[in-house]
Amino acid sequence: MMLKRSALLLRNKCWTARYCQTDGKRERRELRRPLILIWLSYVRGFKRKLVNQCHTCVRLALLLLFIGSALQALVSVAPVFEAERLLAANPTAALAEAVQTDNHEPEATSHSEEEHGRPIDPYARLFNFSILVGTLFFFLRSPIGAYVRNRGSQVRNDLADAKKTNAAARQQLKDIEEKAQAFPAELEAMRSQGKKEIEVEAQRLRESTETERDRLVEQKRREIDLQVRVAKRELVQYASELVVGVAAGRIREQMTDADQLRLIDRYVNQINPQ
Repeated sequence: MMLKRSALLLRNKCWTARYCQTDGKRERRELRRPLILIWLSYVRGFKRKLVNQCHTCVRLALLLLFIGSALQALVSVAPVFEAERLLAANPTAALAEAVQTDNHEPEATSHSEEEHGRPIDPYARLFNFSILVGTLFFFLRSPIGAYVRNRGSQVRNDLADAKKTNAAARQQLKDIEEKAQAFPAELEAMRSQGKKEIEVEAQRLRESTETERDRLVEQKRREIDLQVRVAKRELVQYASELVVGVAAGRIREQMTDADQLRLIDRYVNQINPQ
């Protein structure tokens, strides 16, 4: 079953699909790939995986070396911290212990040399330090480089923004200075324009006042004329009524019965001449 699947996979790998543009139509064409190209692709993939695994192993080894160097540094520094702690707690006892340590140091050194051979070579410490520095450089190179690049680009962008802001501020300051220089002239122009507008408004008010006054005078004159005519008419009517009444009274007083009969006959003759 596995052999069949491998053969089928190899058979499918031998064919590749390509899309060709012919006569305005997109056609799918299957082209046969040589077997050597298939094996080369497998070899490249295996090589890539192997290189990635090697890189991972190297990184793990460097990390272990870094941890070991750090532990060794902590172990070597621990007595110093202990001595400082004792000295801070009890200086007299610490000094006595230091004197005893100095007295017994040659013997201890000889015993340690006999037990462990020769003392630690400074070149070994230098080698450990170089391993530590190399490990730090290997692990921190990419993030520090990326941080430096990002920080540099950010600083450049900030500088560009600062330049733009500075240019805009300078332009605004220049505009403000130009406006401040032109402000007295504008103020004088506004003052003269205000005076002209006040004069024009005063003239308009005077003209409107005169017009309104003439209108009111004409209206009152017309009302007075109308009242005079009405009074004259009433006076004439009253005088005529008074004259008629006086004449009627005089006629009634002076007319006799013979005059009344004569007037009646005249009126009848006028109506009926025959």
